Amino acid sequence: MKKLTTIWQNTLADLKMQLSPSVFQTLFGKAQLIKIANGRAIIATNSGYINDLIQKRYLIPLQKALQQQLGEPSRIELTVTAANDSKSAPVSPGPLFTPSTASTTAKPIANRGYDSLTGLHPQFTFTNFVVGNANNFAYAAAQGI
Repeated sequence: MKKLTTIWQNTLADLKMQLSPSVFQTLFGKAQLIKIANGRAIIATNSGYINDLIQKRYLIPLQKALQQQLGEPSRIELTVTAANDSKSAPVSPGPLFTPSTASTTAKPIANRGYDSLTGLHPQFTFTNFVVGNANNFAYAAAQGI
């Protein structure tokens, strides 16, 4: 069997041809293939939001590209791995070519890390904001204010 890095690099090359450069870089730029075992491929990113986007919009192209490299279907499981943390948490894995129907239970605002004075989350800043064609004007207006 091929090395994980070779499989992942070839999968990324296939995805890069299918997706726009901004989408590819945003979603798969920091993603890593961690493990392939028992018909499962575990892929880690640094954000639950990125995992959610991949799960909802780009799971099928990812599965097809990975299947082409492996020669067999694999169920993809997405995990979140912080840059300074070696622990990972699984994020709603879905069966092959079928969107996940797992639901997330909403937590109270107090448990989400929001500032009680402003009501804002400290991670949701302009430095973390992804600007694209759809929200470029809104971003410029918010920066102006």
